[in-house]
Amino acid sequence: MFYGIALIIGIVILLMSVFSIKERLIFLKKSERATGIVIDIEVNDNEDSITYKPVFQYTAGNHQKYIYKHSGSSNSIRWSIGEEATIAYNPNNPSNGMLLTYWGVFNYSVILMAIAVALIVIGGGYYLAGWVFNKKI
Repeated sequence: MFYGIALIIGIVILLMSVFSIKERLIFLKKSERATGIVIDIEVNDNEDSITYKPVFQYTAGNHQKYIYKHSGSSNSIRWSIGEEATIAYNPNNPSNGMLLTYWGVFNYSVILMAIAVALIVIGGGYYLAGWVFNKKI
């Protein structure tokens, strides 16, 4: 029973991951690019640790400036004020930006896909092994 549930959940998560990747690729295909400059480093002081998050400013094709706050934070300062990075943004809604790094684009999709593959290997492997060794499952 556990293996069947693991297989089904793995397939569902894999489909979610593929859909997420597809949506990101469509966004990237339709987006425009701008150079973002780190204008601030947000400091989040929790009880357990201090994390840092870069804040970018970029100028869109309409010559207006927009702010992009990176979704991820780290326990060390990885960006310097004045550092540049490429921001992809929706030309119809320039405030909707995304940092163009591998992790910035595909972060949750990669994590979901890794979990899905593990569940599919566990669940599917059980049934495959039963079929190969002619055991009744």
